[in-house]
Amino acid sequence: MFGPDQLSLDIGVDIANRVLREAFAHDDQVAIFFHIAKAIQGIRESGNDSLKTASAVLQSYLKPKLIDFINRLPLAQQMDDDDIWNDHSLNDGITYSDGRALEQNDTWVRPNVRTAWNNIRNVVSPAVLNHAGRCRIRVDGALARPFYNNALIHVGWMRCSVGTVMHEFGHHLEDNTQVPRWIKIQQLLRERSRGGELARIFPITLPYVVSRDEMRYDAPMPASGVMGGYFRYNAKYYPYGSTEVIATSLEVFHDREKSYQIAIRDPELFLAVMGVLRE
Repeated sequence: MFGPDQLSLDIGVDIANRVLREAFAHDDQVAIFFHIAKAIQGIRESGNDSLKTASAVLQSYLKPKLIDFINRLPLAQQMDDDDIWNDHSLNDGITYSDGRALEQNDTWVRPNVRTAWNNIRNVVSPAVLNHAGRCRIRVDGALARPFYNNALIHVGWMRCSVGTVMHEFGHHLEDNTQVPRWIKIQQLLRERSRGGELARIFPITLPYVVSRDEMRYDAPMPASGVMGGYFRYNAKYYPYGSTEVIATSLEVFHDREKSYQIAIRDPELFLAVMGVLRE
């Protein structure tokens, strides 16, 4: 007779194989990803230890393929650098708030912006970058809180990490995305909040860091632990229609493990984000 461990193993493998068969019935690769990710999400939420084997089998299949999907553009979408923004990049035209150009030998902002741009080029299709149009960076001082407005990323010199630049560039992409993609993000947040009252994001105000006046949709965000923080900043509400969904996702997309975790913890949000990043 089989012991409990062997029985659980057999059941887990059978469940994983059934999920894979169902997934492969789809012709579209994205639909296959979504079906498997939803199954993993359901297994995690069930809290059933006997299903851990099924989750492990599914993740061993999905993880390398999903990471490649995120970080490797299809050949048909790849373009040379000079085909984007007329051979410009985020590193071109960085200025201070008074209009002076940032020094060419700067050892903090420029290297981080260059790395962020390379990461962005890995996950965002050239067609999307060209549709969004050129974006520039301005250094507003040492500790200024980063923000984005009208094709301009504002940063503080000491608060210009790679993730920060990618985060603010996510706002540029969202503000200039195709209308159906923007509507999809709005629907996701509104449907999850079910018309409920807004909630405060932060319990206190820290000058130049966070404010107690910042509000969010009271919506479940399963991937908050890896994007947007545990205060659910990724569900932030803006009265003029912007969100933090694309920004908080793109911010961590240079970390392959975190991008993968977003995909399996919140498949609907992940596909909505990828819809903005890919043409």
